[in-house]
Amino acid sequence: MGAVYEKRKGKLVQKGIRAVTEPIPDYSVRTPLQQCIMILKRHRDIMFIDRCDEKPISIILTTLAAHSYEGEEKLSDALYAILSKMDQFIERRADGSYVIANPSGPLENFADKWKEHPERALAFEAWLARARSDFARIAALLNKQLIAEYLETGVGLCTVLFR
Repeated sequence: MGAVYEKRKGKLVQKGIRAVTEPIPDYSVRTPLQQCIMILKRHRDIMFIDRCDEKPISIILTTLAAHSYEGEEKLSDALYAILSKMDQFIERRADGSYVIANPSGPLENFADKWKEHPERALAFEAWLARARSDFARIAALLNKQLIAEYLETGVGLCTVLFR
């Protein structure tokens, strides 16, 4: 992510966002990974608007997205890569438990409640299938206006992608 971050920061300098003598604050540069996580969380929030107890927790989406991201520079490529690979980083054990290890502390399992609450694992799987489907439909649209309309009505993400 570091190389993509530096590239985007350089583009901001070229556009005159900040004078070269003033450092660009880290928070003003969003990498494709950060943008994808924002988009995926928003998609999740809309899908589970009436079922907050079931929605996949943010740390699971963030961790799986980070594992799946391979430095893609374009948002669409990053989103495709993340959605394609997210579930590959969930360990399913023979006893019916799931493991999504905390990268900072591998003994912590972010999916530790999925065995006793299987509806949470099912909710994640349903969300991932829906996200893959929704974003595949968006990718098939060629016209930016059609994409914006679909995002506004079907997914509610227009302001995230086109600002």
